[in-house]
Amino acid sequence: MTEKGERMKLNRFKFAIIFILIQIALALYFGLPLADDAQVPSHWNLQGEVDGWTGKYQAIIMFPLINIVLFFLMVFFPTISPRYRNNQERFDKILPSLLNLLVFFFSAIHIYTLLIARNYVPAGNLFVFILLGLLFFLVGNLLPKVPSNFYVGVRIPWTLSSDVVWRKTSRFTGKCFSIGGVIFIIVGMIGKITVIVKTLLVLVLILIIVLPILYSFIIYKKEQQS
Repeated sequence: MTEKGERMKLNRFKFAIIFILIQIALALYFGLPLADDAQVPSHWNLQGEVDGWTGKYQAIIMFPLINIVLFFLMVFFPTISPRYRNNQERFDKILPSLLNLLVFFFSAIHIYTLLIARNYVPAGNLFVFILLGLLFFLVGNLLPKVPSNFYVGVRIPWTLSSDVVWRKTSRFTGKCFSIGGVIFIIVGMIGKITVIVKTLLVLVLILIIVLPILYSFIIYKKEQQS
């Protein structure tokens, strides 16, 4: 690829680059003043409670590093795939949107954890569910547009072996993610986790993980029979 081509390619991902730079700046601004022995949230359970913590410097470095690795994976790895070359125009439209969304989500979660560590927001609120719900909902709208590939989507043998199965599975999975996202947002806005709500969240996880795989297998078998 020519130098001009590389610049044009990176230009499509400019928002992801901007998000990462803002994330690093805010991480330094909110993270460096923390005490060296400060604890920063790193994991939440289904009750919205923080049940995992990490140290100050790990917290400052970890999420930007995740986003940087994600950036290089989604910008450069697909280009070595034959399926990228077969659907380059579609990939070039959808990959930047997907990467921008994921980078923004991880950046928001990162800064949120540092705000908790600085005691600017309470550790026990359910804002993380709202963020997760928005991510699921928006990813659900993007998934049906993703062509068959080895990196993003329901990548199992029977979806990768048939474009028809891939398309139908992606549409179904997109709906599951969007529905699950709405439920997560509602839970976050309610702000209270009951036994019923916890059960609902488990069902949502089944909805977005298990059902698409089962659906894809059923579609694959029907296609084989026809």
